[in-house]
Amino acid sequence: MSVELEQVAREMFALPHVEAATHTYSHPFFWHDAQQMPGALYGPEGQLRLPIPDYRMDPVREVVGSAEYINENLLGNGKRTQMVLWSGDTIPTPEALAAARQGNLLNMNGSDTIITHSAPTWTLIKGIGLPKGDEYQVYAPNQNENIYTNEWSGPFYGFERVIETFELTESPHRFKPVNIYYHTYIASKTAALESLLRVYRWAQSQPLHPVFASDYARKVLDFNTMVIARENDGWRVKGSGELRTLRLPEALSVPALTHSHGVAGYREDGPGRYLHLSGAAAQWQPGSDSLPYLQQANARLTTFARNDRDMQFSLAGHTNLEFAIGNAGGCSLSHNGKPLKPERREGTLYHYRSAKHGLEELQLHCSH
Repeated sequence: MSVELEQVAREMFALPHVEAATHTYSHPFFWHDAQQMPGALYGPEGQLRLPIPDYRMDPVREVVGSAEYINENLLGNGKRTQMVLWSGDTIPTPEALAAARQGNLLNMNGSDTIITHSAPTWTLIKGIGLPKGDEYQVYAPNQNENIYTNEWSGPFYGFERVIETFELTESPHRFKPVNIYYHTYIASKTAALESLLRVYRWAQSQPLHPVFASDYARKVLDFNTMVIARENDGWRVKGSGELRTLRLPEALSVPALTHSHGVAGYREDGPGRYLHLSGAAAQWQPGSDSLPYLQQANARLTTFARNDRDMQFSLAGHTNLEFAIGNAGGCSLSHNGKPLKPERREGTLYHYRSAKHGLEELQLHCSH
C-alpha cells in the first residue's frame, strides 16, 4: 500500500499548481507534551503522536527529516519542500519553529478564525501569527472542516459556512485572505463533499489573486519587519519586497505619482484603499495627478518602470490574467509590439484580460 500511495503523492506533487509541504513525521497531537516526553505515546491530554516503533519524538526529525524524505523520494523537476504545516494542536514549540527556519522551511497553521453570521463578532477573527522567542509561527488564515463540523461529528455540510467567514473577513474591512483548508476525508461523506464543491464554486466566482501558501507566509513575515516612516509631508516604506500592497488610512489621500518612487498605483473602490508597491522600498507624497497607474491585477508585478506618462511593466500569475489601468485615456497598451485592447472601460479605468498567466514587458504609451 505504501508503494501505491507514494506514487499517488508523486503524481500530485508533479502538478504545476501544487507545492510540497510536510505535515511532520509522527503527527504530534500535543507538541509541548510530546517534546517533553519524547519516548511516551500518551500524556495528560491523551495520545501524543502516532505510534512508530523505536521512535523518540525529535523536533528536527519531525520537521526537517520529513521534508528531506519528501525531497528525496517524492519530488522531481527541481521541486523542493517549501513548508511545514503544523499538526495536532498546531502549537509548535520554539525548538520546532527553529528547526523549520534552520531547515529553510516556512511554517503555517494554527489559530481559529470562526466568525460567521450567527456569531458576527470581530473577536472571532484571529491574528496573522504569533512570535515565540526568536521564532514566529504563521497562522492559517482560516480554518478547516473540522471546526465547521464540530470535530467531524456533524452537520457534515457545515464547511459551507466558511463562505460566511470569507465574506465577513472581507467587508467592511479586509482582515483575511481566502484559503480553502480541508482534509481529504471530506470526500468520504456526500454532504461534506458537496459543501466543499460549493466553497470552490464560490471562490471561482470571486476576483481573487491566487498565490501559493508559501507566498502568503513570506508576506506575513515581511509585514512583521516592514518599516514605515513619515518624511515631512510624505512617507517612506521599506520591506523585503514580498508584501507589495499596503492599506491606506482613511485620513491619508492617495499618492501624487509625479512625486513618488516605487509606487505602481493604487485602488480606491473598497473595501479600503490600497497602495501598490513596485518593489521593496517606496516613497510618496499624498496628493493627486492624472498619471496612468496600475489599479488592480490578479498577478504579481515583477517589473515596473515609469517615464512621465508612459509605463513598462510585467505580470506573472497562476491563472488567466486580469488587470486594470487608471487614467489611461489617450494611451495604448502593447505586448511584443502587438496592441492589446481593453475588454471594457469604467470611467477612467481600462480593464484588460489575457488567456496567458503572465505577460512580460507590457508597454503603455500615452500622448503627452
